[in-house]
Amino acid sequence: MSTAHLAIGSVAVLAAAQGLLSLVLPDVSPIEVHSLKYANGIMTQSRTVSADGEFFPAEWRAEIHDADTNKPVEGCAGSGFWNYQTGHLDAEMTLMRWTGSDTCTPEYLRSIGGRFYPVASWHWGNDGTSKKGGTFAP
Repeated sequence: MSTAHLAIGSVAVLAAAQGLLSLVLPDVSPIEVHSLKYANGIMTQSRTVSADGEFFPAEWRAEIHDADTNKPVEGCAGSGFWNYQTGHLDAEMTLMRWTGSDTCTPEYLRSIGGRFYPVASWHWGNDGTSKKGGTFAP
């Protein structure tokens, strides 16, 4: 048996083992977002963070999308880094704070007109999670 055959066989065996493990082991995300809702100028993000320590560091991205085009609204998107405290939290914040953009207000969205929906995502290392919220009119 050649070295090339051995290498290819080893890779195939490892890939099969990883595939079987993914069927048996649960895919648990350290950040689970239960809901993402907008009402009366406030975004509410219901989430549970599970980690070994008191905090879990992750990059975040928050966007408001136009429901007709499914594209982010200019001036209503932002990103950053946060140390998320472990446990469950219903985090309430204004659109400006949630997106990290001073231009993203209910008045601004009303001036554009139409319906919108929030999208949030978190990334850590090579993994991440995201959540799309329900459609709303400000």
